[in-house]
Amino acid sequence: MHKTLWLHYQHASVRDLAWLLLSPSLFTGKLGEFDTWHLDLEPDILTQWLTKLDASLVKSPTLFPEIDRSQFRRLGLYCEALLNFYLHHAPHDHTPTNDQRYSTIVKAFRVQNAERTIGECDFLIAKAESHLTHIELAVKFFLLTEEDNSEWDAWVGPNAIDRLDLKLQRMITHQLPLSQRKDTEAAFVELKQETHSPGEIESLHFIKGVLFFPHDAKNPQLPNAANPDLRTGTWMRLSAFLSYAKGYQPQCILCEKMDWLTGPNNLEEAWKDVDTVISEMRELYDHQARHKQKALPGMQVWVKNPVNTAQLIMVVPDHWPETNSPSRSI
Repeated sequence: MHKTLWLHYQHASVRDLAWLLLSPSLFTGKLGEFDTWHLDLEPDILTQWLTKLDASLVKSPTLFPEIDRSQFRRLGLYCEALLNFYLHHAPHDHTPTNDQRYSTIVKAFRVQNAERTIGECDFLIAKAESHLTHIELAVKFFLLTEEDNSEWDAWVGPNAIDRLDLKLQRMITHQLPLSQRKDTEAAFVELKQETHSPGEIESLHFIKGVLFFPHDAKNPQLPNAANPDLRTGTWMRLSAFLSYAKGYQPQCILCEKMDWLTGPNNLEEAWKDVDTVISEMRELYDHQARHKQKALPGMQVWVKNPVNTAQLIMVVPDHWPETNSPSRSI
């Protein structure tokens, strides 16, 4: 697992916020013609703010309900709330190169013309009298299906439906250009007048997440244009994980989807023996079957290795990606 600078924070929402801000971006250069958005805070100022925020929330857990993880059911919406919190509350006027906070922060700006809704910008931000910046946020978890293939279509989501190439192409061809199309120009005129934001709108991407290599891969390839410092893990089919875990008998944490960023609320108490974790997996599968729910989007497991660090594993059904139906070998 990549250096986990965020794990020393005690409050789960602060850990998640630190992960969103500090973890390596999946892509650091251009996607199409669009660059990466970079934070305006110096690292020391950012970590000082996070440390103070952590102390405040440990003392008063309900202080900022807008980033309370328990209030969310979708990871993407939670990450949008975290970034929105950063934009509103971080000390943006305490840096050598930026002497003012954001005067404009518009979240989920719906782009419409006279006939229909064309799309939605995740964030539009600006400091006083400066141009608007459009930020598209994405948090993605993808698994490599072809070891020697560096193309985007070799990466598939844990749900066996999403593909990295399709997600990125939509971002490049539809979401990021929203503010630059002729048929959307009128939608931004009033906003630019209200916020005194002259000139063109710059569109940038902010993509975080984890990429998982096959556990037995000998020469795995990162996708084209990927950040070489990005956070990675491994993936296993269920039967391979059971064989590995029963032979090795590690301490593990089974993470629910909302815990995928930095683990459960109380990390110290979350570590369990592998037999307990396998029982928890079985309960999840049985619950899904009883309630006829959609297939589980993979199960993220943290495994403590012999040097007492955490290995990140995504466990998928035995016949994944052909099917995401639960394996009955458990």
